Amino acid sequence: MAETLKERLEPYISVRVFGLTLAGLVGVSLAVVIGLALSSGQQEVETSVVLPLAEQPPVAGHPEETPAESTGEVTPGHLSPADIAVTEPVAPPADPVTATHGEQSQPAHTVTTAPALPDPRAVEQPPQHGSANIGSPPVVPSPDITEKKPAAVIEDAVAGLHQSTPQGMVPVIRKDDGMTAFKAYSVEFMPPADTKAIISLVMVDFGLSQAVSEKAIANLPGAVTFSLSPYSREAQKLTTAARQGGHEVWLHVPIQHITYGTDDTGSLSILVNASIDQNKARLMSSLGKATGYAGVIDMDTPAFGDAAADLDSIYSAIVDRGLALAQGNPKDTMTGAFAATHKAAFIQNDIWIDRSAAPADVAQELEKLRQIALNGNIAVGFFHPYPAVIAAIKEWSVQLGHDNIHLAPLSASIKQKTASPQP
Repeated sequence: MAETLKERLEPYISVRVFGLTLAGLVGVSLAVVIGLALSSGQQEVETSVVLPLAEQPPVAGHPEETPAESTGEVTPGHLSPADIAVTEPVAPPADPVTATHGEQSQPAHTVTTAPALPDPRAVEQPPQHGSANIGSPPVVPSPDITEKKPAAVIEDAVAGLHQSTPQGMVPVIRKDDGMTAFKAYSVEFMPPADTKAIISLVMVDFGLSQAVSEKAIANLPGAVTFSLSPYSREAQKLTTAARQGGHEVWLHVPIQHITYGTDDTGSLSILVNASIDQNKARLMSSLGKATGYAGVIDMDTPAFGDAAADLDSIYSAIVDRGLALAQGNPKDTMTGAFAATHKAAFIQNDIWIDRSAAPADVAQELEKLRQIALNGNIAVGFFHPYPAVIAAIKEWSVQLGHDNIHLAPLSASIKQKTASPQP
């Protein structure tokens, strides 16, 4: 009976053992799965440290998020797979977002980060002075289209003193009141009461080099006169700049000289063998290069010995337009004779300061000029725009005041000569 009972219960016992075994296996499997899940969660927590707001690099293509108030949970950072490059220990943030709400800072973790990438949405702008919010992108203001430039100190062309021609604006005497370019564009000069003499310095070849001319404007005393070359490419611009700097401007009109074969004065030269009409056309081309000059300068003795009448017609065309005359050659007599005959305003050079550009020679010529001024109340000196000469003149002019001698524009020397009336 016992065996019969054993035999009858044996199948049930086997099934129960099998069930317990199967349940045990299932339980172990579930434990493994749960353990892996917990391990994965811990791994995710360790790689998700809350960074300070300023250290969270934005991801391209995603809008920036406004951090919500902390609830004590650790939130994912703004790192993308592309940002993962270096693994290094990171100290806890000094002031994380959660700390601002009373939460304790997180312990040190090992995080995988890369150097912060620039925000591709940001556009680099130049810094703006006076910005109150330094951290915000600066704003470039729109240009003010109503802003006006400062008014010019001088007039390039006084009304009624010029005539429009194919060669440009050329001087004329104003019909209403007889105003001339010489009077209008001469720089006013009022000598101090203790003045013993005045000296007029004239720099020639003004405008041939823009850089040299601009340096001359900046470095020479304002009383120095400039002789504008008709071959200047920036004639009007430099004339205006010089006059704004206080300088008087005259125009060089090239005339064939006795040294014409070795001294080419250019395509605008008035030539002995040219017709009167040709020479007057060239004169008009020179006169039309700019406005604002007070007179015309000839640099050397004209080669018009047997054609003096032709030269007179050229000089007359200059004087009849309200311009004064100046001669650069101290030994010339032709220009002065014409001026005396026609009662034209005229002045002649006394010394070329830079016959030699050696400093000792320049200093000697300047001393001669000073003695001429003391003996005759006025003196005139011409020079080229050599840097050494400009530097010497700048230094020398400071010493003149100790002798009560003052630099003056070229027109002032003409006005001091009572024998030469103004045009």
